[in-house]
Amino acid sequence: MTPALLTPPVRTDHALTDDDSAVSHWRSHYGPRSAVASLPPGAGLRHVVADAGALALCELEAPAGFGYRFDSLGPLVVASVRSGRFAFSTGTSHRRVQSGDVLLTAEPDASRSGLSEGAVVQLVLLDQDLVAQVAASGADAAAPVRFTGLDPVSPAAAAHWKATRMFTAGVLADPAAAANPLVLGSVARLLAATTLATFPNTASAGPTRRDNRDAATDSLRRAVAYIDDHPRDDLSVADVAAAARVSVRAVQLAFRRHLGTTPMGYLRAVRLRHVHDELLRADPEGTTVSAVALRWGFGHHGRFTSLYRRTYGVLPHETLRRSGPRG
Repeated sequence: MTPALLTPPVRTDHALTDDDSAVSHWRSHYGPRSAVASLPPGAGLRHVVADAGALALCELEAPAGFGYRFDSLGPLVVASVRSGRFAFSTGTSHRRVQSGDVLLTAEPDASRSGLSEGAVVQLVLLDQDLVAQVAASGADAAAPVRFTGLDPVSPAAAAHWKATRMFTAGVLADPAAAANPLVLGSVARLLAATTLATFPNTASAGPTRRDNRDAATDSLRRAVAYIDDHPRDDLSVADVAAAARVSVRAVQLAFRRHLGTTPMGYLRAVRLRHVHDELLRADPEGTTVSAVALRWGFGHHGRFTSLYRRTYGVLPHETLRRSGPRG
């Protein structure tokens, strides 16, 4: 399967006050088969986008009466309403959502429409290949994923999705972090995984009998060796499973059964060890903790510092301060 393409995000901020510019802008972002209604007199539309290819975050400030329609749209779109109300329709499904609500707007290829009642809506667009890779059930192919409901499985799941979206937005807003492939790939897969956990879908089956049989020590050994040899690569669980020649569920089960962690948890520990070793060897005068951490894929300084202290019992800057040449 071709990996979903992620690129450093391109940020745009458009304030649209006339119908022609609104139509042109909308179609440039959502395809020539999309349509928008005329803007209400004296009203404008604001559309802020951080486009990272397989992942895009948008914020739409839409006046009451603004409407749109798509015949189909490739990415998966999740909406969370910051303020006001917005109506989403697809086929026979109609949802009227308000501030605080989270909604999967439609299956990716379904027609859909929306109508603002004066709302600020945050949108996440996820490439189907990215979602399929995260939900992969085989070692060399991703299973098709179909969402069976548009509403979150629970209020707690919706709250977790919003927190993950906020975290993702923070990473994309940091040019250095967003330009790092390890950080960008990690946060994109995190958001895709959170979306899969938030909305009901067909990728939630447990391990099969074969998965249980394949979750053996030799599979784990191949997976561990692959991670140890490729810590600088932007690895997904599917990559590790393919290297171990077993399914994603089998490799997840192997790590949980034999090491008490996950493949990504093990990868994070390997990268953290490299950070620690690099800080020990570094010249404190010419090195910063944040630069070393970012090089190994840790884009959130607070979370990195907490993880480092739990693992090594000291703060990372204390390790760096004790490093360097000894007289």
